[in-house]
Amino acid sequence: MPSWSTIEKILARLEADDIMPQYQPMLIGEAVDWSALPVEVDPTGGLMDGLRAQRKRWQVENVIRVLQDLIQPGDVIVDFGASSGNLGLPVAACFPDCHVYIVDKKPHTVEIAKMRMAGSGLSNVELYPGFVQEVTIPFEIGLGLHLCGDGTDQAQTLCMERGVPYVMAPCCIGFIQRSPLSYPRSTAFRNVLDRQEYNWLASVADWTCRDETSEQHQRGKRCMGFVNTDRNLVAEEQGYRTALYTMDPSDASPKNEIMAGRKKEPDDAVSD
Repeated sequence: MPSWSTIEKILARLEADDIMPQYQPMLIGEAVDWSALPVEVDPTGGLMDGLRAQRKRWQVENVIRVLQDLIQPGDVIVDFGASSGNLGLPVAACFPDCHVYIVDKKPHTVEIAKMRMAGSGLSNVELYPGFVQEVTIPFEIGLGLHLCGDGTDQAQTLCMERGVPYVMAPCCIGFIQRSPLSYPRSTAFRNVLDRQEYNWLASVADWTCRDETSEQHQRGKRCMGFVNTDRNLVAEEQGYRTALYTMDPSDASPKNEIMAGRKKEPDDAVSD
């Protein structure tokens, strides 16, 4: 792993090409009334409790704020890497006129998801056991809350192939060093960095921690923003309008960024 001064030089090269994270304010929306939802829908009814459950609530609420700007009645929504349904179940409860597929392959969490679905009484959520690349059903929106490593890229790519919106909160970014996928993903980044330099950025992006004032976290946050910007830029190269957000509150997670995109519409050109 190179020194931080080397990483700073890499980032400076990107900035010299006018490539840098551009964060938008987190969207404002109605708070999720967890008390009005079945206990099985709440993260506290899953695999966690206490402060961890509260933070998962915040993460879910932030995704829903971004999602509400993209969703249409009747949409089929896929929650990739859904684990036990901490995102997919609240989305199904908050948008009862849509249908949600919970996609995961791990036997233990799949069984928990089944129990939570059955207990929730929701009729608009369905389990789809499998990996991201095994999803073949039609859908209108793709979600991913803390998909590890290149799972985010696989899910985003599938969304772009279908031409549908995505809302992704990446996690374990350093794992992409072991991915067979091509990085950097965007032409803009590839014109500046090679794969090894990109791997270094991805590794530092995993340094974020609970102490947001620490130098470690701030360095990690900076690199995380650049990696997620690369992900959004590859979507823009395919005709998407994108956005990058930091969760509110920011300590909802050390991996507190949400990237979103949707295909541009004809009237988007007027506002660009």
